[in-house]
Parts: sequence; structure tokens; C-alpha cells
Amino acid sequence: MYRLESKLCEIRLLQVEANQLMEQAIQAYKWPVELAVPTDPDEYGTTLIAGQSFGQDFTLEWACAQGCSQTSAHNKIADTMVLIQKLPRRE
Repeated sequence: MYRLESKLCEIRLLQVEANQLMEQAIQAYKWPVELAVPTDPDEYGTTLIAGQSFGQDFTLEWACAQGCSQTSAHNKIADTMVLIQKLPRRE
């Protein structure tokens, strides 16, 4: 029984680490608030996810990295953004 509990604890720690890495990726792709969103269609633009602007290729890159559809990636990012905004921050 101890071995099973140990493995479950290890899995939970890996899940926490994966979620932290996802949050870092999301923060890295956020469009800087001090920069205007480009309006020229020939420029690198943004995409809106859960009320936040991100680099336009974020969902595509996330989908490729995770082996899922772009819609699934968009929804995962949006759900994570909602959680990030609601959960208390540890400083």
C-alpha cells in the first residue's frame, strides 16, 4: 500500500510541475500590454483567448506540442487562463 501511495504522490507532483510549466508558457505568449495590437493583416498579430491577447500562433504551437486539435488547445489555454485568474497567488 505504501508503494501505491508513493506513486500517487509522485504523479501529483508531476501534475503540479506540468501545470506550472503550462502557466509559464501561457505567460510567455501573452501579448505585452504596453504594445499596441497590430492592425495590419500582413504583420504578426494576436488571438484573443479568455479575454487576453496572445501571439497569433500560440494555439497552433500548443496543439502541435500536445498532439491535439487547435480547438482543444484553445479550450485548454482558455480554461487554464480562467483558473490562473481565480486562484490565489503565492508570492
